[in-house]
Amino acid sequence: MPLLFPLLEIAPVQDAATLREQVARLAQFQLAIFISPNAVKYGTEAIRAAGEFPPDLRVATVGQGSAKALKELGISSVIAPVERFDSEGLLALPELQNVTGWRVMIFRGDGGRELLGETLGARGATVEYAACYRRSKPKWDAGSLLEAAPDAITVTSSEALGYLWQMLSAVQRKTFARRRYL
Repeated sequence: MPLLFPLLEIAPVQDAATLREQVARLAQFQLAIFISPNAVKYGTEAIRAAGEFPPDLRVATVGQGSAKALKELGISSVIAPVERFDSEGLLALPELQNVTGWRVMIFRGDGGRELLGETLGARGATVEYAACYRRSKPKWDAGSLLEAAPDAITVTSSEALGYLWQMLSAVQRKTFARRRYL
């Protein structure tokens, strides 16, 4: 039987003043990219609190989950890959090849990969990151995960794995290291 053990805690940014300032200028941008469903949730909340989506703004995302979340919010035209669901997949799309002169705002959590912004910048766009949520280590007892004696453990990001490792004692780490990972 599966045991859910979330390894990332998601919350709004602590200081939202910068995000508010950024979304107030969103009408000056040609493209908004939402990196994840969390970026959709927190980014669109900030945008809607400031007013409406600029009518001419193109919207893109890296995954189908985020695309679905955007469509559920009434954003019907979303640029998203249909095969590879990452920055590389989005960058391969024809719509993002000629972006010279575009201003692009990337909604994401605090930190993250720079590939998307760097590549769009190299293609002639001006890129700005909008941190709209933060990730942190949850306050769980990771020993309970090991006590459940799972046959396999699925971890979905290196950040989550790092948090799990931090949550384990030295003895628990040895037990954890003997598990299968998916």
